[in-house]
Amino acid sequence: MNILVTGTPGTGKTTLCQRLSEQLHLNYLHFGSYARNIPVLQDLWNEQIQCYDLDDEAENMIMDEMEPLMEQGRCIVEHHDARPFPERWFGLVIILRSSTEQLFDRLSSRHYSQEKVQENIQAEIFNICKEQAEESYSPSIILELQSNTLDDFNSNVDLIQQWLSSHQFQQ
Repeated sequence: MNILVTGTPGTGKTTLCQRLSEQLHLNYLHFGSYARNIPVLQDLWNEQIQCYDLDDEAENMIMDEMEPLMEQGRCIVEHHDARPFPERWFGLVIILRSSTEQLFDRLSSRHYSQEKVQENIQAEIFNICKEQAEESYSPSIILELQSNTLDDFNSNVDLIQQWLSSHQFQQ
């Protein structure tokens, strides 16, 4: 079984993936890191919005790099968009949600431009990441979790471990 963690930037995907990777002995795969490590994709970096402008061909190149590990299983993947991946890759899809106040503070502390902060807050308000996940995966494997506080984080780790145990995920 593999796990996908998705959500608007600033919702805590990286922190959650790192914790679950350590506790469950999973391979942590950050989609954006693959883009940084494929030389031909470096021209797709958009300096203005500080991210890659990936088209379908670029996403497919990244997934081709990821596929051997995904086929082995026991991976946790982080990406803000749930759509590019084959449905068969994941047995659990986690959508992290945060309040707009938390997102504003977190994204501002990263020194994102006001345009990028507002774009991400709008994405959270309009449930973009949730809609993308629900378009791509069965509701039976989706967990939507609030991620505003340290208590939320700890509770989420426990809920995910309970979900995995009840679905025979071997640690």
